[in-house]
Amino acid sequence: MTKFFAKNISHLTDARYFSAMGVEWMSFLLGGKGISVPAFHGIVEWIEGPNIAIEGTSDTSILSEYTSIKEAGFIDPSEENILQIGVDMWSQAPYDLEAKAVLLTATTIGEIRDHAVFLGEQTTPYFLDANFSNEELITIAKEIPNLGIAILGSSEEKLGFKDFDEIDQLFEALGYD
Repeated sequence: MTKFFAKNISHLTDARYFSAMGVEWMSFLLGGKGISVPAFHGIVEWIEGPNIAIEGTSDTSILSEYTSIKEAGFIDPSEENILQIGVDMWSQAPYDLEAKAVLLTATTIGEIRDHAVFLGEQTTPYFLDANFSNEELITIAKEIPNLGIAILGSSEEKLGFKDFDEIDQLFEALGYD
Protein backbone atom coordinates (compact mmCIF):
# COMPACT_ATOMS: atom_id res chain seq x y z
CA MET A 1 0.00 0.00 0.00
CA THR A 2 1.25 3.48 -0.85
CA LYS A 3 2.59 5.46 2.09
CA PHE A 4 1.78 9.12 2.64
CA PHE A 5 3.63 12.12 4.09
CA ALA A 6 1.19 14.91 5.04
CA LYS A 7 2.94 18.30 4.97
CA ASN A 8 2.04 21.82 6.04
CA ILE A 9 -0.42 20.76 8.74
CA SER A 10 -1.72 23.85 10.51
CA HIS A 11 -4.94 22.82 12.28
CA LEU A 12 -6.52 19.95 14.16
CA THR A 13 -8.99 19.10 11.38
CA ASP A 14 -6.18 18.13 8.96
CA ALA A 15 -4.15 16.43 11.69
CA ARG A 16 -7.02 14.21 12.83
CA TYR A 17 -8.08 13.39 9.26
CA PHE A 18 -4.60 12.39 8.10
CA SER A 19 -3.93 10.48 11.30
CA ALA A 20 -7.18 8.53 10.85
CA MET A 21 -6.22 7.78 7.24
CA GLY A 22 -2.98 6.21 8.44
CA VAL A 23 -0.34 8.53 6.97
CA GLU A 24 3.21 7.51 7.87
CA TRP A 25 4.50 11.06 8.40
CA MET A 26 2.95 14.39 9.32
CA SER A 27 4.85 17.69 9.39
CA PHE A 28 3.97 21.08 10.79
CA LEU A 29 5.21 24.50 9.70
CA LEU A 30 5.94 26.61 12.76
CA GLY A 31 6.02 30.42 13.00
CA GLY A 32 5.44 32.97 10.26
CA LYS A 33 2.77 31.42 8.03
CA GLY A 34 2.61 28.36 10.27
CA ILE A 35 1.39 27.72 13.79
CA SER A 36 2.77 28.54 17.22
CA VAL A 37 4.69 26.00 19.29
CA PRO A 38 1.88 25.79 21.89
CA ALA A 39 -0.67 25.18 19.09
CA PHE A 40 1.62 22.46 17.68
CA HIS A 41 1.81 20.71 21.06
CA GLY A 42 -1.97 21.02 21.46
CA ILE A 43 -2.63 19.43 18.07
CA VAL A 44 -0.22 16.50 18.43
CA GLU A 45 -1.85 15.56 21.74
CA TRP A 46 -4.95 14.62 19.71
CA ILE A 47 -3.30 12.33 17.17
CA GLU A 48 -1.72 8.89 17.22
CA GLY A 49 0.18 6.91 14.65
CA PRO A 50 2.24 9.05 12.29
CA ASN A 51 5.83 10.11 12.76
CA ILE A 52 5.80 13.83 13.54
CA ALA A 53 8.21 16.31 11.95
CA ILE A 54 8.73 20.05 12.09
CA GLU A 55 9.15 21.90 8.82
CA GLY A 56 12.22 24.11 8.84
CA THR A 57 11.85 27.75 9.70
CA SER A 58 14.09 30.78 10.01
CA ASP A 59 11.72 32.50 12.45
CA THR A 60 14.06 33.29 15.37
CA SER A 61 11.21 33.45 17.89
CA ILE A 62 10.33 29.84 17.00
CA LEU A 63 13.91 28.59 16.87
CA SER A 64 14.33 29.38 20.56
CA GLU A 65 11.41 27.03 21.30
CA TYR A 66 12.83 24.09 19.30
CA THR A 67 14.43 22.69 22.45
CA SER A 68 11.03 21.77 23.90
CA ILE A 69 10.05 20.19 20.59
CA LYS A 70 13.26 18.14 20.34
CA GLU A 71 12.98 17.05 23.97
CA ALA A 72 9.47 15.79 23.20
CA GLY A 73 11.02 13.53 20.55
CA PHE A 74 9.87 15.29 17.38
CA ILE A 75 12.04 15.48 14.30
CA ASP A 76 13.48 18.72 13.00
CA PRO A 77 14.14 18.57 9.21
CA SER A 78 16.74 21.33 9.53
CA GLU A 79 18.97 18.64 11.04
CA GLU A 80 18.54 16.56 7.86
CA ASN A 81 16.52 13.80 9.45
CA ILE A 82 14.17 14.46 6.54
CA LEU A 83 15.89 15.34 3.30
CA GLN A 84 14.26 17.21 0.41
CA ILE A 85 15.99 16.92 -2.95
CA GLY A 86 15.04 17.69 -6.52
CA VAL A 87 15.11 15.17 -9.33
CA ASP A 88 18.16 16.93 -10.80
CA MET A 89 20.11 15.96 -7.66
CA TRP A 90 19.11 12.28 -7.47
CA SER A 91 22.10 11.03 -9.39
CA GLN A 92 24.45 13.17 -7.29
CA ALA A 93 22.96 12.67 -3.83
CA PRO A 94 24.83 10.62 -1.23
CA TYR A 95 22.40 7.71 -1.03
CA ASP A 96 23.93 6.26 2.12
CA LEU A 97 22.26 9.04 4.11
CA GLU A 98 20.82 8.30 7.49
CA ALA A 99 17.68 10.26 6.71
CA LYS A 100 14.44 9.07 8.26
CA ALA A 101 12.55 10.04 5.08
CA VAL A 102 13.30 11.70 1.76
CA LEU A 103 10.97 14.09 -0.08
CA LEU A 104 11.65 14.06 -3.83
CA THR A 105 10.59 16.93 -6.05
CA ALA A 106 9.96 16.46 -9.77
CA THR A 107 8.13 18.29 -12.54
CA THR A 108 7.20 15.39 -14.83
CA ILE A 109 6.22 11.76 -14.50
CA GLY A 110 9.05 10.93 -16.90
CA GLU A 111 11.59 12.16 -14.36
CA ILE A 112 10.17 9.75 -11.80
CA ARG A 113 10.06 6.83 -14.25
CA ASP A 114 13.71 7.45 -15.16
CA HIS A 115 14.61 6.63 -11.53
CA ALA A 116 12.16 3.74 -10.98
CA VAL A 117 14.89 1.10 -10.53
CA PHE A 118 16.78 3.24 -8.02
CA LEU A 119 13.58 3.99 -6.08
CA GLY A 120 12.66 0.32 -6.02
CA GLU A 121 15.93 -0.52 -4.26
CA GLN A 122 15.66 1.99 -1.40
CA THR A 123 14.94 1.07 2.22
CA THR A 124 14.62 4.68 3.44
CA PRO A 125 11.07 5.90 2.76
CA TYR A 126 10.93 8.14 -0.31
CA PHE A 127 7.92 10.37 -0.95
CA LEU A 128 7.09 12.15 -4.19
CA ASP A 129 6.55 15.83 -3.37
CA ALA A 130 5.20 17.18 -6.66
CA ASN A 131 2.22 19.12 -7.93
CA PHE A 132 0.69 16.28 -9.96
CA SER A 133 -2.97 15.47 -10.50
CA ASN A 134 -4.55 12.61 -8.56
CA GLU A 135 -4.59 10.56 -11.77
CA GLU A 136 -0.83 11.06 -12.25
CA LEU A 137 -0.11 10.24 -8.59
CA ILE A 138 -2.17 7.05 -8.82
CA THR A 139 -0.30 6.01 -11.99
CA ILE A 140 3.10 6.55 -10.37
CA ALA A 141 2.05 4.83 -7.14
CA LYS A 142 1.02 1.74 -9.11
CA GLU A 143 4.20 1.75 -11.21
CA ILE A 144 6.57 2.29 -8.27
CA PRO A 145 4.79 0.78 -5.26
CA ASN A 146 7.40 1.66 -2.63
CA LEU A 147 7.43 5.36 -3.60
CA GLY A 148 5.19 7.25 -1.19
CA ILE A 149 3.28 10.43 -1.88
CA ALA A 150 3.59 13.77 -0.08
CA ILE A 151 0.30 15.62 0.30
CA LEU A 152 -0.38 19.12 1.58
CA GLY A 153 -2.63 20.23 4.35
CA SER A 154 -4.67 23.31 3.58
CA SER A 155 -6.87 25.86 5.30
CA GLU A 156 -10.29 25.08 6.70
CA GLU A 157 -13.40 26.50 5.04
CA LYS A 158 -14.53 27.46 8.53
CA LEU A 159 -13.40 26.33 11.97
CA GLY A 160 -13.57 22.54 12.11
CA PHE A 161 -15.00 22.17 8.58
CA LYS A 162 -13.13 21.14 5.48
CA ASP A 163 -13.96 19.34 2.24
CA PHE A 164 -11.71 16.29 1.83
CA ASP A 165 -13.42 14.93 -1.32
CA GLU A 166 -10.42 15.32 -3.63
CA ILE A 167 -7.93 13.74 -1.23
CA ASP A 168 -10.47 11.02 -0.37
CA GLN A 169 -10.46 10.03 -4.06
CA LEU A 170 -6.68 9.61 -3.95
CA PHE A 171 -6.78 7.54 -0.74
CA GLU A 172 -9.61 5.32 -2.07
CA ALA A 173 -7.86 4.73 -5.41
CA LEU A 174 -4.76 3.56 -3.53
CA GLY A 175 -6.58 1.13 -1.24
CA TYR A 176 -7.32 3.20 1.86
CA ASP A 177 -10.79 2.95 3.41
